Amino acid sequence: MPTANTIRDVNIVGVEANASQQIVRKWMVHLLDASFGSGTPAWYRFGRDLQEYNVELNPDTENRKNILGNTSFIHNGYEPSGENDTFYAHKGDPLFEALQDIVDGLKTGDACKTSAVEVHTWEESGANTNIFAATKQDCYVVPTSYGGGTDGYQIPFQVNYVGDKVKGTYNALTKTFTPTSETASAKLSALTIGSLTLSPTFSADTTSYTATTTNATDTVTATVADNSATVAITNGSSSVTNGSAATWTSGSNTLTIVVTNGSATKTYTVTVTKS
Repeated sequence: MPTANTIRDVNIVGVEANASQQIVRKWMVHLLDASFGSGTPAWYRFGRDLQEYNVELNPDTENRKNILGNTSFIHNGYEPSGENDTFYAHKGDPLFEALQDIVDGLKTGDACKTSAVEVHTWEESGANTNIFAATKQDCYVVPTSYGGGTDGYQIPFQVNYVGDKVKGTYNALTKTFTPTSETASAKLSALTIGSLTLSPTFSADTTSYTATTTNATDTVTATVADNSATVAITNGSSSVTNGSAATWTSGSNTLTIVVTNGSATKTYTVTVTKS
């Protein structure tokens, strides 16, 4: 028998495995983090006003023919996006309030960045009927207009998905996403130490760097690739708050940045030499 669960105020249903059963559209659940990275994720199920929502994958592909007449197929990836072309505003609705804030400030860039989770409610996790297979991905939520007619005030928006999808599970009772240890991203997407030049140039998969400085202090900013991850920074034995200054002593200083996401961890080190 199906089992009823709740994400926000909308019931979702997990179904027993049945190879011949057609998947009902509402069983594919789309969530946005209405906190926009400002605190604990506030997962909001959107689609209340939609009759249809599609994630367009927009594949980047091409066929190339060489001088020998041979044709090769090139697939450079995807640029997925979705159009929420009807979104009626409701007072106190957290997603509406976030969208209105973007509109009022004509905000751009990372001010529009949040995360999206897609929940496969036909795939229950083992015997637990409240936990489902899910994926999480960063995205930019961009209002496309605001206003509307006599039927109500609207702020339709576009969702532009970026980065890798992280596999995991979604708990419908606690409203939390948990990445699997195999896919959890414990990487940085950027690392800056004031205006210092890192050697080699920063790459998420490169964990050891050097830099030189004549400054007494430099601001250390570590940006995680996955908003679920946390960062701990130390300069030698001294803790450094992300986005604040590290103080150097003459000679060699070892800056350590540990990224943690669930059970996944990654450690970056930068040897900063002060002359």
